[in-house]
Amino acid sequence: MPQFDLLGMQIAEYTQTATGATRGEAISMGDAMNCRLELRIAEGRLYAEGGLADLLREANGGTVSVGVKYIPKAAQMLLFGFAEKTRALTYTGKGGTETTKQAVSLAASRGSTGKYVSFACFAPDMIDKQKKYTCFFVACALFSPPAYELETKGETIRFATPTTNGEFLPDDSESGVIQEVYVADEEAEARAWCKMVVEEDIS
Repeated sequence: MPQFDLLGMQIAEYTQTATGATRGEAISMGDAMNCRLELRIAEGRLYAEGGLADLLREANGGTVSVGVKYIPKAAQMLLFGFAEKTRALTYTGKGGTETTKQAVSLAASRGSTGKYVSFACFAPDMIDKQKKYTCFFVACALFSPPAYELETKGETIRFATPTTNGEFLPDDSESGVIQEVYVADEEAEARAWCKMVVEEDIS
């Protein structure tokens, strides 16, 4: 299936309960640029009589790498446990005018811990010469803050955008869902499906 774009990246908080899990309201993870999802497969080999007698491969989680234009503040607070810090800032601006404002930053502190989230996005796709929308859903993932690699502007302009990596694991449903893929006929259907699954509670 030749996907040719990436859209609608969203997350929702995932909270384990005694009977399953609840999910919060879906929020944007940022303007989508790239995404790599890879299932992790545990493998077991049994040798007998001088040869391979049995082979077992079982999905038990996976890794995710997400690149976006920028990560919105609400998403950073959810994903990484960052907190707002407010200071009174006074500076002399254009025209020599002194300005005082409340400067709100995002702080990563000792012990900052991100929340587990559900994650979804979709990609326009061509299937049998028909335009479709392939939707991807990760049931329960934990992300790490991105590294920032910055450089001065030269003869050519290079944009530095954040890439965040994470791992995903089975959810708390009876079957232990790790990842789902759904093919939608319309973009509106794809957006609705992604929002539905990231907000869907498990009981």
